[in-house]
Amino acid sequence: AVTTTCHIHASLILLSQRLSSLLMFASQQQQPGDKELLPLLPASTYWDTSPSHQLITVRPSSSQFFSGDSVTLSCDLHPSNIRRTTRKRESQCGQGWGEPGNSSCYIDVLMIWDSGVFWCESRDGETSERINITITDSSVLLQSPVLPVMEGQDVSLSCRSKNAPSNHTASFYRGAALIGTSHSGHMTLPGVSRSDEDFYSCSISGAQSESSWISITASTLTPPTAQSVSVGLCVLCL
Repeated sequence: AVTTTCHIHASLILLSQRLSSLLMFASQQQQPGDKELLPLLPASTYWDTSPSHQLITVRPSSSQFFSGDSVTLSCDLHPSNIRRTTRKRESQCGQGWGEPGNSSCYIDVLMIWDSGVFWCESRDGETSERINITITDSSVLLQSPVLPVMEGQDVSLSCRSKNAPSNHTASFYRGAALIGTSHSGHMTLPGVSRSDEDFYSCSISGAQSESSWISITASTLTPPTAQSVSVGLCVLCL
């Protein structure tokens, strides 16, 4: 009888934990009627308890673009819309910007005012992670991961010049500190960890790029099973 009671208590506690995780997740998501920009959080902050998870893809993959560049954003759940917030104004692809496709959006000519936060939203209301995209008038930009990077992975950085598309010597910075110089315009950060999260930028011949935040997520968390919780509680009961 004691063991049965322990299992019941364990199941209730596990259910409460999962409900708390879901409520915390929901409280962080921007609702369709909200206009304020919500802070970005790493994907690993929450356990994914749903059978599918909305993902957003950017092609070419970069968080910075020159004005005049083109970009395609895509969602992995169909049907979905690409939405964005620019200067606290929320809208979706096709509402004065972009060409909507099959759960995608193509922007032929990016302008400075296209800078903002973009995300996917399905008809069922499932949203992807929100990503920052910056459009710059500078002659130099930094190409860096637009989505969070898992701990232990390598991060590739590229410094691109609008006036000299071929290889060139570039300097790379973390915050205001110089972290390296490359004659090819490329740099790799090997086996990153959470301590590598920061703003990064680059420069070519004195021309400086905008800064982009690189987010590093911890290894995927595995929620405790009902069996492990039950065993732990029953040991306490005994």
